[in-house]
Amino acid sequence: MAQIDEIKEFIGLYKFLFGIIITILVSLISYVFVNFDILSVFKLIIISFVISILSVGLVYLMEKIITNIRKLKDL
Repeated sequence: MAQIDEIKEFIGLYKFLFGIIITILVSLISYVFVNFDILSVFKLIIISFVISILSVGLVYLMEKIITNIRKLKDL
């Protein structure tokens, strides 16, 4: 029973991190749309890089959540 609880806790943590990353992504994208005319090319490149890294992290977290849900199904 302890393994089931541990997996549930990991799923909860991953969901929390998923929400934080979504919030940061939405904030960055809205910042770009609002301030597009005053952003320098360098800032735009940096923000685009951060958005892409966070998007990859989001996909990774989603895979971890799905993997843990499948583990729960097997137990």
